[in-house]
Amino acid sequence: MSDQIKELRERAQEAAKARDVDTAMALYREAAAIEGFDIEGSLRQGLMLLESNDVQKAVELLLRVVQACPLEVDALLGLARVSIFLGKLQDAENYLFGAERLDPENATVFAIKGLLYEIRGQLAEALACAEKAASLHSNDFIVTFNYGRLLGQDRRYEEAAEQLKKAIQQKPDSYEAHYALGITYVQRNLLSQAVAAFESTLKIAPENPDAYATLADVLVRANDVEQAIEVLDEGLRYCGEHPGLLEKKASLVKH
Repeated sequence: MSDQIKELRERAQEAAKARDVDTAMALYREAAAIEGFDIEGSLRQGLMLLESNDVQKAVELLLRVVQACPLEVDALLGLARVSIFLGKLQDAENYLFGAERLDPENATVFAIKGLLYEIRGQLAEALACAEKAASLHSNDFIVTFNYGRLLGQDRRYEEAAEQLKKAIQQKPDSYEAHYALGITYVQRNLLSQAVAAFESTLKIAPENPDAYATLADVLVRANDVEQAIEVLDEGLRYCGEHPGLLEKKASLVKH
């Protein structure tokens, strides 16, 4: 590291300690530019790699971004997501702690914290984070969907349904949101609404065996075994000889 780069990074650290984030960011970027490293371009590329599940390359780039500029919140959040995916929960917590200190009103921070709590089985804490995230960014699909999903886990099915319907408005082609909404209807014994939700799921994701199986179960509860068998046959056409669908069909045919 050249003396010039070292001096710029030291000045950036001093600015960060004084909470002059803009100055610190500018100094970090100036140092990175001298090294020939494009922070913003690398950050964008790293996040794109993360979305395409190229985890190893994403981590390499995001770590380099954080090394060049420790104030890059999006890079810290990306690394937190990767750490959760890899089961490194303490690393994820450390990255989230850094991101929250830098941007305490960032909805994504709370959304990922909620996921971390959920993995640890702390539903109340996960819900509190999801609610906070929703209050900060109510127009984000992931935030809304996760809040609705967690409300469902807490058996607050009517509230869950409202959030999931909102998530579907934000992203109509999300089969996960349609499926989760269907589950809330099943739990409230609203079978016709559940059937419609699972049919919407299958229009978007016709190779999803869980949706066929769940829709068949709902139709059986609605005393329409014949239609349930037809749904399972359709599932077998799309999903191949799926053991769960075959077993469910065999049990219905016997009766």
